[in-house]
Amino acid sequence: MDGYFDSDFSRVTREHYITGMPALNWPCSGTSTGDWHSLNFWGETFRIALAGIQFPDTRQYLNEIGVYNATEEFKRQRLDIQGKTIWMADHRRAAADLMIKQAALGKHHNMVSLADWFPSEDAFQGAIDVITLATPMLPTEQGDLIDRWLEEERVNFRR
Repeated sequence: MDGYFDSDFSRVTREHYITGMPALNWPCSGTSTGDWHSLNFWGETFRIALAGIQFPDTRQYLNEIGVYNATEEFKRQRLDIQGKTIWMADHRRAAADLMIKQAALGKHHNMVSLADWFPSEDAFQGAIDVITLATPMLPTEQGDLIDRWLEEERVNFRR
């Protein structure tokens, strides 16, 4: 993984799609999920994190689940996409990628609350469903870390 963010779309491909917090801050069409800091990420200057570059390549665990062509959405927002096709993780995939990255670093996920991004029970469960597809294939320590964190998330969501 190199660098923390890219500041243009030159390296965006289907393999190196936008993920993590930048994707969680993009208002995906037809959803009420994600974060609310979109202007911080998508103003005149922006920062993007790419799978396989700043984030681990999680395709071996999740294939292309939740990776979609967001080109038209970016055009509607009048962002200069430099003639590129923009591939992005939906909110569920972005959260899964973020959890896998944190687990690979051996970090506890207390900085992340799924309920903040997925406020309805259906959306919350949908995010958990995507994350749990990956956990059996992760190295044991990473999978165990995510499993413990998900259990905490389930308890906290019910409160």
